[in-house]
Amino acid sequence: MKRLLILLCLMSTWALSAQEVKQKFAKDSLMVYFRQGHATWDASYMDNGQRVEAFIERVLAIENSSDTTILKVICKSGASPEGEVENNQRLAEKRAETITAYLRQRVNIAPRAENVVLMNEDYASLARMVEASDMPYREEVLAILHEADGRTMSEEEAIDCKWRMKRLHEGKVWDYMLKHFFPYLRKFDIVVSLGIDVPEDMVYAQPLNLTAPLPPMAITPTKVHADPLPEEEGWRREWLIKSNAIGWAMLVPNVAFEVDLAEHWSFNLPIYFSGLDYFSHKVKFRMFGIYPEVRYWFGKEDGLFVGAHLGLVYYNYAVNGKYRIQDHDKETPAWGGGLNVGYRMPISKSNRWKVEFTAGCGLYDVRYDKFYNQKNGLRAVIDRHRTKFVLDNVAVNFSYSFYSKK
Repeated sequence: MKRLLILLCLMSTWALSAQEVKQKFAKDSLMVYFRQGHATWDASYMDNGQRVEAFIERVLAIENSSDTTILKVICKSGASPEGEVENNQRLAEKRAETITAYLRQRVNIAPRAENVVLMNEDYASLARMVEASDMPYREEVLAILHEADGRTMSEEEAIDCKWRMKRLHEGKVWDYMLKHFFPYLRKFDIVVSLGIDVPEDMVYAQPLNLTAPLPPMAITPTKVHADPLPEEEGWRREWLIKSNAIGWAMLVPNVAFEVDLAEHWSFNLPIYFSGLDYFSHKVKFRMFGIYPEVRYWFGKEDGLFVGAHLGLVYYNYAVNGKYRIQDHDKETPAWGGGLNVGYRMPISKSNRWKVEFTAGCGLYDVRYDKFYNQKNGLRAVIDRHRTKFVLDNVAVNFSYSFYSKK
């Protein structure tokens, strides 16, 4: 009986001590936003500096606390849907690298934040924002977004989703979301789960909330130079290969190459060659010509452009008339240059296939011979010299584009 009483006393003592402390759970979080197309840390944008410094202060307090444990760190990085899927994935990766590199120098949670979930284009969050809003044509947008049903879309599905939203009501819906919703999708999000040891009988006047709105404060973020952060990504070099449908219709095979030089500048090089008669030796337009051109684009991608070009053309043509005209001695091409204007737009969901309309004119120095338009016809005029203003660039180009990895 005595042993039984001792055992009961020990059990009651163990139960009382177990009830003295109980672990409660809480979460703290940080959201960092980025400018469109950028992956650099900008403390002044959308109060990033204030939120980051307040978050670091709270984490440092947790690390110095004996009764609080960081249980788990979850990080997510994303981009808004405008732009190509591949580009948005790179932006999400760079944004994650930027913030984890910054936090690594300030607090000890960064090693736990290395495995980042890349949201890329976060359509689930976009759907929640649209659902909570009173935006125009809200139900039509939700009908498209809810097809994703919270899952990660494949690249083909994401392209199709964007394409359908862009076409809604002549782009008005897309422009609205670009202004009101997309800035909140260009983000890096970190959530810290905490375990807090508190006395069992402790009563809170209000629920524990570590992420309550902060009072206004003027905080200047610490400048860190130890680890250089990724540079911002404002544009990617685009390469295009294309061909002029009007040239092919005239039985003049042609190809052109274009590459971006800077955000608003590109270099274009069309090449034309034809050695054919038009079903008769009296009708022909044989030529070899190149037209190197520098273009200025008014938009970031596609749209309206103006260009300045040079031209060098060897030619031999006849239109079933009395004479055939050819560059002097077959070795004196027409040369000159001029200006042109054009417009390019995508014609595929991926934006890789495009069509371009161009027209231009130029001033050329021309030296030519005239021959009687018959087989082995004699030369009628030798070395005539003219300066001519001509329409030298009319094109409907169909192109396919590639992008540089950097």
